[in-house]
Amino acid sequence: MDIAQLIHWYQTGEMAKVQAGCQQLLSQPHEQRAILCYLLGLSLMQSGREKEAGQWLQEAALLQPTHAEFQCDWGNWLELQGRLTEAEACYRQAIPLDLSSPDPRWFLGRVLAKSGKTQPALITLTELVERHPNHAGGHLWLAKVFIESGRHLEASVHVGIYNQLSPQHPLALDSSPLDSLFLQIQEARACAKQRHKVTGEKIHCGFDGVQLCFAFGQKEEGDPPSLIAIPPDGVDQFFYQTPLRLPSQIIFDAADPQQCQRARQLATMIHTVQQHRQEIGVRHITAYQQRPLLPKGPLRILLPSSRADLDSRFFAEGMAHAFQAMGCEVRTLFEDLTRERYDTLNWLDLFQEFHPHVVFSISQHLNYWFHPQTVNVIWWQDPVGQLCRGERFAWRPRDINFSFSRELDGYILQAGAPEDTLLRQGFCADEFIFKPATPPLARENKVVFVGSSYVNKGILAETIQTPAGQKVYHALLERMEGGQPFPRSLAGQLAAESGLSEHAVFWYYLHYVIRDQCVRWLCQASDLLPVEVYGGGKWAEDPVVAPFYKGYLPRGEAVARLYHQAKFTLVSHPFDLHSERLMEVAACGSIPIVYDCRPWSEPPHWDDHCLWFRTAQELRNCLQTTQWPDPTPIAQQANYQTFARRVLQEVAKREFWPLQEMGITLE
Repeated sequence: MDIAQLIHWYQTGEMAKVQAGCQQLLSQPHEQRAILCYLLGLSLMQSGREKEAGQWLQEAALLQPTHAEFQCDWGNWLELQGRLTEAEACYRQAIPLDLSSPDPRWFLGRVLAKSGKTQPALITLTELVERHPNHAGGHLWLAKVFIESGRHLEASVHVGIYNQLSPQHPLALDSSPLDSLFLQIQEARACAKQRHKVTGEKIHCGFDGVQLCFAFGQKEEGDPPSLIAIPPDGVDQFFYQTPLRLPSQIIFDAADPQQCQRARQLATMIHTVQQHRQEIGVRHITAYQQRPLLPKGPLRILLPSSRADLDSRFFAEGMAHAFQAMGCEVRTLFEDLTRERYDTLNWLDLFQEFHPHVVFSISQHLNYWFHPQTVNVIWWQDPVGQLCRGERFAWRPRDINFSFSRELDGYILQAGAPEDTLLRQGFCADEFIFKPATPPLARENKVVFVGSSYVNKGILAETIQTPAGQKVYHALLERMEGGQPFPRSLAGQLAAESGLSEHAVFWYYLHYVIRDQCVRWLCQASDLLPVEVYGGGKWAEDPVVAPFYKGYLPRGEAVARLYHQAKFTLVSHPFDLHSERLMEVAACGSIPIVYDCRPWSEPPHWDDHCLWFRTAQELRNCLQTTQWPDPTPIAQQANYQTFARRVLQEVAKREFWPLQEMGITLE
């Protein structure tokens, strides 16, 4: 029996023979003891006798410290035991011993990644795939490290290469449309013409966007706007300057080594550009905040919002008109979230140009780059992601918060807002649009509703079909059908019973049940009056509502015309009687038929100015009454001009700016 025989047994899987033979030869001095220890250690590992294997692998590595393979396998054993620092030392020792082998670098990159040493891991694994482009394990671990680092574009390139090299064990790729950089413009053009939607979840936004298709070359006549042509000689400058969302994946032929190399280079370049923008942004913040901001009129007010968020844009435009009417210089900035994603540098460029005295934003906390003298006013209307995550924000002495409801106050205070900065402001009607018709119109004896279905909203859409979702839905529906109240504590109780979050129960399920069920009740009362339903969501898929659904109605003038025509308008909300819908309906003189949430709503309750219901029968009674209230007092103070004046009064009261000296009169 010799070592060659032992190696043959090892290769044929006869581990018991290997172990017996090695132990026999090791029982006496042997000139090739290191190899025998190594074979014994490997065979014990193959037999599942991991602990026994360690001493033999260690002895082999100590006997021949210049043998790269011995060092690597001893390192592998240490790595399996969680002794990552010792394993790292073994792999580092092995690299110069065999520069042609990929294994030492692969093992080192892997153990560095497991140790949380991200940057050294990336350097080591990148060196590995540059020396050995077809090393599947190197690409796999690069993808893992890039994903953990939030560098998903680079990760996607290595996943594509890995899947090409290891088709028997592919990693799953996201098959939904993503913003993409194509190496071939013909492919990009064909994809762009399909006009795929990218979900808001994929672009970290509350709104779906069109899929952006980037490629090198020139656009042709008839190309869709979503085809983005990149000048080949200015790639880095293009990605540095563009406000567009950056690609989430690169489309390339993973079987072509040149395309693989190009895809890797582009992904790294885009990441480097992003880093550079962040560094420049930090420097610009410091310079901007040191720039003088003087109390010279007119008062400059900036209103940032999004083109995609139609509600916020509508509110921002209404406030802009009101501030302008009071003598302020106003600028609105509407980021197109269907295509764009502004970073700090984008915003700073706009801020430096206008240099605002006041920033007025809706449901977004964006103050970290503001000039210290700029007044930051936030009108919170929804428990948006920032608030829901329970983050504590950095607040400035010149921040003012307006909240539409006490239900939202807790989120804002939990985020660390000082109590003396938190003020109440319900929704408003734009007095330039929602006002009595001139000349007065003859009203049609019909009842209308304008608003989206809640069935496809966020958490609700994700959980409504689960056992927990069904439990909560039916519990709320049963209470509503019985006309029972919805005390605030109910959400916590149902959350505890179902396992859903209290936030989901209150802000999604309760809103859904009350909104959608009220509309169904209305449609079921169409034997009394004609019914029309307008809005987004999935009304067309609701069998009760679909026959009465008239489609989407644009915000503003079109809605006002409908309210001028309709004698009655349905208004439903779980806890608020200061909703935008109620204000707009009342301003136009249509009689509001309102879900009765007075026990849970803050005053005033408009007792004598609405028709009230809490059951399907009570809703039918409203449609048959001849005692019609006058709704117009509801909206008399709920308009943008009144709110704009109140904002400026707070600015003056807190002595942030001398408004009279800046040409603003508040009387």
